[in-house]
Amino acid sequence: MGALRKSRFRRPTGFKKRNRKFSEINKEWINSVPKTINDNGCWIPYLVPTPDGYVTISIESSPCRLHRLTVCVYYDLDYYDKSFESRHSQGCDRACFNPEHLQPGTISDNARDTVAHGNHHESKRELCDFGHPLDGLQRNRDSYSRYCKTCKRLRELR
Repeated sequence: MGALRKSRFRRPTGFKKRNRKFSEINKEWINSVPKTINDNGCWIPYLVPTPDGYVTISIESSPCRLHRLTVCVYYDLDYYDKSFESRHSQGCDRACFNPEHLQPGTISDNARDTVAHGNHHESKRELCDFGHPLDGLQRNRDSYSRYCKTCKRLRELR
C-alpha cells in the first residue's frame, strides 16, 4: 500500500485561515474570497457550507455567516443588529454571497420571499396530517392559505 499524500491545495493569497477582525473586512476582501460562479451568477465560495446550506467564517473568534457579512459591508450595516436579515434573490443558492443577489430586509420580508420563491417547508407540503390532499384555498387578510377540505367537512359534522 502506498502512503497517503497531503493535498496540494493552496489557499489564495490574502485569504489565510486565521483570526480575522471586522476592521479587515471590506468590499475588496469580499471580492477576493475564492469562489466559483454558477449559471445563475451566484458566487459559491470554496468553503464547506454548514448543514443548512450557508457558509460560515470565523471573525474575532466567532462564527459569522458570509452572506450576512456581505450585506453588512455593502449596505454599511452592523453585523450584530438583529433588526434585519439578508435576503437572497429568487433562484439564488443559500451559499451565494454575490452582493447583486443580496439585500437587507425585515424578518417578514424574508419569510414572504421564502414562500414566493417556493422554498418554504409548508409550500412543498401536499397532504394534511391525516393524509388527505390540501385542496382548499381560503383568503386571509392579504394572502391565501391552503387547507384540507375533507378534514374541514369532518369537523363541521361533529
